[in-house]
Amino acid sequence: MKKQLQKNEWSERLQMVSSGNRGANALLEEAGENIAENIPFRDIEYDPAKKGDDLVIALGSGDDNLRHVVASPVELYLHEDSNGVLTSVEIINKKSVTTSIRFL
Repeated sequence: MKKQLQKNEWSERLQMVSSGNRGANALLEEAGENIAENIPFRDIEYDPAKKGDDLVIALGSGDDNLRHVVASPVELYLHEDSNGVLTSVEIINKKSVTTSIRFL
């Protein structure tokens, strides 16, 4: 199931996504291209428009870290399986580029 979140829900829901999936292996894609695969998920945060209007995805552990910035996100979707378990997060920015993080 695909659920679209309203912008006023993003910060709180992404905190829940972060705490519930920290350490899970993830696949990060942007515009259909793999950016990272099988790297532990750390967190995902949203800075509202008044603070920078960026969404930051952090992957890795120890000294091996990756931070991916999605500038000016306009849509955010949570994908869940039939049991209500989160499987991925999809972000679309103002240029219509899609970034997704899938939990493996």
